[in-house]
Amino acid sequence: MNAENVKNIITQNVQQILDKKYKSEPNRRKIDVYNDRIGFNCPICDDSVRDSRKKRGNIYWDSMVFHCYNCSAHMGVNYFMKQFGETLDVNTKLAIKEYKTEHTRFSSSTSVNSTNLILFSLLNKLAVPYNLFLKVNHLVPASKNKTSLDYLKSRLINKYSKFAYSEKTNELYVLNVNNSGAIIGYQIRQLDKNSPRPRYMSFRISNMYRIIFNKKIDTYVQNILSTVDGGEQYIETEDGIEGVVDNLDKLSLLFNILTVDFSRDLTICEGPIDSMFINNCIALCGASKLNNYFDDIPCVRYLFDNDITGKEHSINKVKDGKKTFLWNKYLDEIGLRDSKIKDMNDLVIELYRNRNRVKFDVDMFNRCFSDNELDAVYI
Repeated sequence: MNAENVKNIITQNVQQILDKKYKSEPNRRKIDVYNDRIGFNCPICDDSVRDSRKKRGNIYWDSMVFHCYNCSAHMGVNYFMKQFGETLDVNTKLAIKEYKTEHTRFSSSTSVNSTNLILFSLLNKLAVPYNLFLKVNHLVPASKNKTSLDYLKSRLINKYSKFAYSEKTNELYVLNVNNSGAIIGYQIRQLDKNSPRPRYMSFRISNMYRIIFNKKIDTYVQNILSTVDGGEQYIETEDGIEGVVDNLDKLSLLFNILTVDFSRDLTICEGPIDSMFINNCIALCGASKLNNYFDDIPCVRYLFDNDITGKEHSINKVKDGKKTFLWNKYLDEIGLRDSKIKDMNDLVIELYRNRNRVKFDVDMFNRCFSDNELDAVYI
């Protein structure tokens, strides 16, 4: 179902609500259609009692949220429909969720945005302590096992506290942690090349709760939000606990999301290990649909992998005027264009191998980010 179909279905449902409520008032039944929203008489407060042509209820397409500028009612589209007995079918609800994922932007005012503060606080409170995570999953610290430690050293990784290891399955756990070292999500890497298991597996916070506590995370979320100022309103805005959990799941796979500083230069890369070599960096962990999530932050820049998919993302970004890393330009500058460097970790290893003739120059590295569309040829 494409975006236009979703918008049309929502508009038709709103029309049905207005037709039922205002049978004898044609002015109140009229919907104004704009590029970014539809505007209509708020059926919650009945809008202006003096002028039936005033329409201060809105559904915004980017957020799929209803807001009335008369009574300040604010809630998700699904929740709004329920208030008036209009229920969207499953396919439409899934399409709305997909649409919101594609169009979500991360607020540049993260530190003061009340919704983001609630979500970040919630994620912090739900984070699972490191020792409990290891105990339940039968893991050991990566630094305590020779196999995992040798692997990390071979990749020049020294942030051992962000890893754990399964001696039974020979799998490395890459942990997404908060400032206290508690875990909100993780990725499993299979170190045994002959294993039939997937090489990479990613686990959101809701998956983690099912594994560790054998329960859905919904009840925990509901209990915490019931004690938070603005928590109930947030549930309504996100169309219920399911919508809130969906937001938590998205954030839980953005590695370093709870530890970066949004007020200074922020780099977005693909892999969690790559992010460990760059100051103030968030890794998407394969969540390619969220690569637009941070576009509204003025100080953001993108460093995608040096492969076919990464180059496609990079070209799209630089064409949109977003600062993007120019791999070919940088590798030409340091004389390593012919090396098989796929990502930031590969680059660090290659620089170490060639340390006698190539030095890492931070200024040179930073100069190879560009927001000029003409520089796409250097990607």
